[in-house]
Amino acid sequence: MKILHVATRHRRGGAERNLIHTMEQELDRGWEVHAAVHPFEYQPTLPASARVHFVPQMVREVSPYRDLLATVILRKLVRRERFDVVHTHQSKAGILGRVAAWRLAPAIVHTIHMPSFGEPYASHASWVFKRLELLCARITDRFIAVGSELRDVYVQAGVGRPEQYSVIHSPIDVSSFSKLRDSSPSQRSRWRRELGIDAKTRVILSIGALDPRKRHDTAIRRLAPAMSNLDLVLLVAGEGPEETNLRALAADLGVQNHVRLLGFVEDVRPLLGIADVFVHVSEVEGVPQVVLQALAAGVPVLASPVEGLREIDEAPLLLVGRDGDGLGEALERALADRERFSLPNRDLLRDWSPKQVNLKLGELHNDIEALVRSRSTDRETVRPADAPPAAPSSSSSL
Repeated sequence: MKILHVATRHRRGGAERNLIHTMEQELDRGWEVHAAVHPFEYQPTLPASARVHFVPQMVREVSPYRDLLATVILRKLVRRERFDVVHTHQSKAGILGRVAAWRLAPAIVHTIHMPSFGEPYASHASWVFKRLELLCARITDRFIAVGSELRDVYVQAGVGRPEQYSVIHSPIDVSSFSKLRDSSPSQRSRWRRELGIDAKTRVILSIGALDPRKRHDTAIRRLAPAMSNLDLVLLVAGEGPEETNLRALAADLGVQNHVRLLGFVEDVRPLLGIADVFVHVSEVEGVPQVVLQALAAGVPVLASPVEGLREIDEAPLLLVGRDGDGLGEALERALADRERFSLPNRDLLRDWSPKQVNLKLGELHNDIEALVRSRSTDRETVRPADAPPAAPSSSSSL
């Protein structure tokens, strides 16, 4: 089996960790694994034995000329390497990669890491991507959604049929995060000292890339009054283009001494070990892994409503307005009664354990192998599926 993963970018986020885990499982099965990504959006964290192909024309922003070029380049790659499976990720790569694989790869798979259409997006962009998803669903064999709620959004929109979908969560080492609940006072004190935080200061934690979608600026604005009046510090773990703007915002609000941008942090467990509350006000998500990590660690979570937060019905989340309204009041409630807003049952997260995820991945890969074997070896024969899109050139309208 020979598989190509197509992603617009590969950085150091949750979707990328999901992809790495999937590729490792495929390599363990003896598959030959490739990836196609944009070179300037690439962090060299993919498995060493995977082959990486750079496609500079595959950019995140809408660019009809480069989108068409990227589709042509990907199609040539698929034809030359004769991949058995093309597995796409993310919104733009999901469209371009599937169009490029049409009638060439025996099996086409798409993973939905977060919605590409809906309320968080501008109405015209949402309409365009929804139409493209509807078209590409007709040449997609299997969909993987990282959460049930995300799957339901797509199925209810008419993107594919329910039987095409598998829900496979992103793997989280639940046990290692759960153990943070049992950290000794001396261990927590050591973590605080390493960050230069005294014992009296309450810690608010946020984890995520410093880009507009994560809305760290909203968290700073909404929490600024509380930080000005109380002994609080907001720790933000992440890297990205918004760093300068966030520092300037904190200075403008007079809370620069209360906001600390830590950059990328490989191991966030010490941060969760000292956090009094966790804040997540992202604009759009699939299933936010950092929220699940905080829940496992027993840290109260303040969050704006996005897809994926309802994956655990019993999670005692403190939800605020979509624009962050009420974040200050929610912070006061969480600080006053931490135990009330901590996840009581760690077993509720067992479906995210690597063991459970690997079982589902194994079932999916067995299904894909059987599908490829059943298909004709003639890569130019139309695969038995619904009628293809009326015009694959729709990629040029991106």
